[in-house]
Amino acid sequence: MILAWSCSRARWRPFTGDPEDTPFRGMVHADAEAFEAAMVVLDLGPTLGALNRVALQACDFIVVPAASDIFAVHGFRAFAAALDRWRVVPTRMTPIGYVVQEYTRHSANAPSVLAYLPEEYKRSVLRESEEVGHSMTNQPSCIGVIKPFHSLQRMAEEARRPKFSLRPADGAVGSHALAVQEAYRDYRTLTREILRRVGVGAPP
Repeated sequence: MILAWSCSRARWRPFTGDPEDTPFRGMVHADAEAFEAAMVVLDLGPTLGALNRVALQACDFIVVPAASDIFAVHGFRAFAAALDRWRVVPTRMTPIGYVVQEYTRHSANAPSVLAYLPEEYKRSVLRESEEVGHSMTNQPSCIGVIKPFHSLQRMAEEARRPKFSLRPADGAVGSHALAVQEAYRDYRTLTREILRRVGVGAPP
């Protein structure tokens, strides 16, 4: 079982003790044991504030989300700078790759930006040089590309369900039902790849 643990319900508390055992990490472990979860996913907001700092310091691995625009490049750089400042335990906060939301036809600059992301991620986050000439999806740092599924967005918000688990009772019928099935396949593939990268066996 994978437990999705939202940081919006936690309150930040300053910590000055052993970095190997923070109060925040203790709360996460307690929840994991209660649900018998093999892995906990922390769903963080797009900020580099105090709460996210404490949450990230409790993480073993980090997946970086990226939009298909120029802000993703700046986001990599800002995240890398924060990673250098915040890493307390060397074996934690290990970036395992990034996930891109697929661009739409309205994103005119998206193709050129996406082509630049692998190089920027390697240089900023991993502090490595990147060879030129490879496509984005062939890069080992790119975990996957997720479609936005705009047609399911409002439906998911109203039903308070993930897009990939919407039901006919939520309005997911006809073409929407097909989109839900596609979303389920895409997110399952993404989840299996993340589990592989962190060394946790994927469910059958």
